[in-house]
Amino acid sequence: MAERFNAPVLKTDEGNTSGGSNPSLSAFFYYSKMSANKSKNKLDLSSEAFPFQGKIKISESGFGFVQFNGIGIYVAPKLLKDKGFNDFDAVQGEFVASFDKKKKQDGYTAVEIHKAE
Repeated sequence: MAERFNAPVLKTDEGNTSGGSNPSLSAFFYYSKMSANKSKNKLDLSSEAFPFQGKIKISESGFGFVQFNGIGIYVAPKLLKDKGFNDFDAVQGEFVASFDKKKKQDGYTAVEIHKAE
């Protein structure tokens, strides 16, 4: 017999046009928290990528961070290499949930990034 997965359903009002709500992203964060509570050593998250935009802060070590909706998104040096980013450039891209084994906590990592249009 196949095992059923009971995922939470996020309902939104069709009439709400505030533009500040992203149901898919909200469901992602809810799922992230639920998964984190089930396992202390590993997050069981989907590999779905979510869009982000913001201003990048680049460290002297070559990695960057973008603040988006209250979370920090790590940007690896290899994504920044040869793209000519400067501190506080407006950027956009996609991120996925990640798990930092060293810090033993969940986080978010950019998988694609470019200057905002």
